[in-house]
Amino acid sequence: MTYLSLIGKNLFYYWKRNLALALGVAISTAVITGALMVGDSVKHNLNKGVDLRLGAVTHTVQAGDRFFTGSLATGIGKDLKIPAAPVLLLEGIAITDGGQKRINRVQVVGVNENIDKALHVNTGFGHLSDDEVVVSRNIASRLNLNTGDEILIRIKKASLIPLNTPFVSDQNNTVPVRLKVKAVAGNDKMGRFNLRISQTAPFNVFVSIDMLNRLMGLNDRANVLLLTGNKSLSKENVEAAIQRNWTLADINLSIKSLTSHKQIQINSERVFIEPAATQAIEKIPSKQRHILTYFVNSFISKTDTTPYSFISTLPDNQLTKDEIVINRWLAEDLKAKPGDNIDIRYFV
Repeated sequence: MTYLSLIGKNLFYYWKRNLALALGVAISTAVITGALMVGDSVKHNLNKGVDLRLGAVTHTVQAGDRFFTGSLATGIGKDLKIPAAPVLLLEGIAITDGGQKRINRVQVVGVNENIDKALHVNTGFGHLSDDEVVVSRNIASRLNLNTGDEILIRIKKASLIPLNTPFVSDQNNTVPVRLKVKAVAGNDKMGRFNLRISQTAPFNVFVSIDMLNRLMGLNDRANVLLLTGNKSLSKENVEAAIQRNWTLADINLSIKSLTSHKQIQINSERVFIEPAATQAIEKIPSKQRHILTYFVNSFISKTDTTPYSFISTLPDNQLTKDEIVINRWLAEDLKAKPGDNIDIRYFV
């Protein structure tokens, strides 16, 4: 008996076992091959989704509820020698047909001419006039919009002072603006621009960042920075560039020289100076005096009331805990004199 005939007889005798083994191998191969194909497909779709959301952007800097200056974007772009685009990203509501049609939670994206350089896409967003808007395709479909139509956008108010500060009114917290649709942005024109990871296309409206700043009462501000670098650009490189280029205006602080008193005054546009900034200021080798100025709803003395005033602190060695110094105008308005009691009402 030859070696080949032995193999043949063996395969014939155990044909049931061999068939089951062959079927098992075939099924396993099919499963593994299918998984690899699905994995490649999912990976491709995820990468394509990122491209639709961010274009060529590799890094983003987000300021949360704060706003940095446009010059920070310029400085970081020159420092790293890469495209850098400031964006003012707010939330709004899109309305048409006199309020009959509307979309809530619309992304209002304020951009300038640098946006195309960062995205590596010819969007045309950077050449919008103050009365023009580009809407994403899903907004155009939902609201039945075409080029040349008008749309009313109510934008959530943005302010350097946090909107949850107690003395900030919650009335008129949106700003309306009526704009003309210049174009409809599809997927190839960054209509799906989004910083959040989501498979659902956001509702986007793109406007001029300068117009949006004026509408919000801001001056050359942004809350998102888009950067487009190569693989060698790391998070540490970006953080170092921020450290080299930020100014006091980017952290909402200002310095004023009080020449009559030969002093320097440091103020916060956000009312309160954060602990990190305070700790840095305390390291300056000089005499320091910390002052809290706050909004008071009313001063009350017996039957007289003075509404809406400001109150500031004095050093602890000048007053006890139950003492206050008022100016002559307030004293006359309240008919108050030294020794009288005054009630103060304010938001905590």
